Amino acid sequence: MPSKNPLADGLLEVADVLLKQRGRPIFVQAALRRSISTAYYAVFHTLCQVCGDGFRLWTLGGDERRLAVFLLFDPKNPVREKRP
Repeated sequence: MPSKNPLADGLLEVADVLLKQRGRPIFVQAALRRSISTAYYAVFHTLCQVCGDGFRLWTLGGDERRLAVFLLFDPKNPVREKRP
């Protein structure tokens, strides 16, 4: 079955390759950190895909709508409402 999110699949493949790195301990630790970070981005893109599907944004089209979903989850977005 083809994936609905090839970007997330690719990120997970990269994370898997990084996990298999061998060598000096400092390089293995760095590869582990990069692997975790890459897997996090795969989850982020999957979450955005699921939310976009829920709002039917991908089928309706419009890059600005897709961007709105990604900005909704961006903690550094200055437009997000700050809660006390």
